Amino acid sequence: MMSWWTFTDIFEESWLKGVPFYGGYGLLSTHGVAKPAYRALQLLAGAGTARLPVTVVDPTPDYSNTSTVSLLATVDPDRGPQSLQLFAANFGPEKGANPWPWKAVARNVTLILPGLKASRAWLSRIDDSSTTPYGAWTSMGSPRYLTADQLAHLHAASEVPTTEVTLIDGQLSFQMPPYSVVHARFEFDESSETEDSRRFV
Repeated sequence: MMSWWTFTDIFEESWLKGVPFYGGYGLLSTHGVAKPAYRALQLLAGAGTARLPVTVVDPTPDYSNTSTVSLLATVDPDRGPQSLQLFAANFGPEKGANPWPWKAVARNVTLILPGLKASRAWLSRIDDSSTTPYGAWTSMGSPRYLTADQLAHLHAASEVPTTEVTLIDGQLSFQMPPYSVVHARFEFDESSETEDSRRFV
C-alpha cells in the first residue's frame, strides 16, 4: 500500500514523453518537479518513530458510515510531546480503486489534545490550491518546452506551504478540501511533559 509505481515520469513504457505533465505515474515530473504525492511522502519521512492512538469522531460520516477523514499521530519517545506530529487526510476511494467509489467533500476538523497544553501549531497543506505544480504549468499555457524561469517557477509551486496558527482553548480547527492532506506540528508548554502525555493523544 505504501509503494509507488515509478519514481519519475521518465518511464520507458510510456515512450519517454517529454511533456512536463502528461499523466504519468511518477512521483517526479519529466523535469524533476516534485508532485503532491512526492511531497506527502516527504512529510511522512519525517514522522516520529512511535505511533499514538487517535480517535476520529465524525457526527456526519459520509462514506459507508465511516468518515473520509483519517488521522495518524506520531512521536519520538525520547523527545516527548514536543515531537508530536499529526497527519490528516480527507480521502474517498475513486472509481477504479474501489467497486463502491465515494467522492470526498470538504470537511471541518477540530483536533483536541487531552493532557497537552499546546499554544501554537504549524500547518502544512497539500490540496488543489497549494502544492500545485500542475496548476502552475497549466496557468502558463501548458508549454511543451520549459524555459529556466518557468522550470524554477514549477519547482517553487511544488513546495508545501506552512502557516503558523494559534490554538484556542487547546484546540486546533481547520478545513480540509476533498483529497487534501494536512500536517501539523505543535509547540507545547513545559507543563505538558507528563508520563500520560507521552502515551496518548
